[in-house]
Amino acid sequence: MKNITHIIYSNGISGHEKAIIGMLNENNELFNHKLIFLTKNNNLKNEIIAKNIDLKNVEIFKIKNLLLDFYRFFLCIKASNSDLIHSHLVHADLIISFLKIVGFIKVPIVTTRPYQYNINNFSILKNIIIYKYLCNFNIEICISKEIEDLLIKYEKKNKTQVIYYGIPITKNNNEKNNDSLDIVIVGRLLQWKGHLNFLINYSKIKVKLEKKYKHKIFIFGDGPEKNNILKTIKKYNLDNIFLMGEENDTSNIFNGKSILIHSSKFEGFGIVILEAFQHKIAVISSKYGAMKEAIKNNITGRLYDINDNNSFEDAFYYTIENLESIQEAGFKSYIEYFNSKRMLDDYNNLYQKLI
Repeated sequence: MKNITHIIYSNGISGHEKAIIGMLNENNELFNHKLIFLTKNNNLKNEIIAKNIDLKNVEIFKIKNLLLDFYRFFLCIKASNSDLIHSHLVHADLIISFLKIVGFIKVPIVTTRPYQYNINNFSILKNIIIYKYLCNFNIEICISKEIEDLLIKYEKKNKTQVIYYGIPITKNNNEKNNDSLDIVIVGRLLQWKGHLNFLINYSKIKVKLEKKYKHKIFIFGDGPEKNNILKTIKKYNLDNIFLMGEENDTSNIFNGKSILIHSSKFEGFGIVILEAFQHKIAVISSKYGAMKEAIKNNITGRLYDINDNNSFEDAFYYTIENLESIQEAGFKSYIEYFNSKRMLDDYNNLYQKLI
């Protein structure tokens, strides 16, 4: 079998890393896949294990001295006998592109573009400089149609393909809490994740909602917005909202929950949406990024405008009133399409065209 080497440069595990490692752990009859994980994080291996992620196809490559490690990395690439190299995230993309330009890499190179980067003019300009002038991939995989449209618009790309994320198919017994409608929010506590916007929107319907539905809201994650979130909870007397901190085990996050709120202002593709589908949890999501592609509105979830409180309120009531059908439809969508095996098949089909 031919060899595919994946390169990631990252200091942690977010949605993209989880999706790629999950895909590589699927049984593969066409290619030998290996992931070289470049990192400065000395504790990365333990963090990955804590998230119950299998490392069988992953080599952790710790970076200490940039020049010396660059040479070691080149020797590692050479020893892998790769028939194709697939890089992930900006730093890895720059390293692999440089090695290709100077002639050290002779095989096709591919990247996956996971970011929705039209946040501001600086972000747009930075990505144009990097990917239009410093990188030259055989093809660039986009995790959503929206990202592909951005590359075509700003970088004038013509060698792209959309391949959506998937997560492993596993059995999960999510025993719902019959005494309360438990709602969950999952993600780093960052400004663009939209927690404050959600809290303000929710404060306007809390009293009305509590009269009809007994419920609690659990926020999982940590980050620089924590104090602002706590202040907002106190300001609006949101005594049924609880900050739970970091949690690596998705079963602990989702077990007993009925609804996921995903309030991001910007998002490439929120893996947490698929994890909610996996646990038969209904999703209420802002209509940004790939969310409007991953969710069939009113069927597998409900989309809302974060700047329109009426849209938010309507989404809440619609989801509660159609809870079981939305939960089942989301789970079916995950089983039939948003899984790691389908993702691997799509990647393999692309590789076969390039090698």
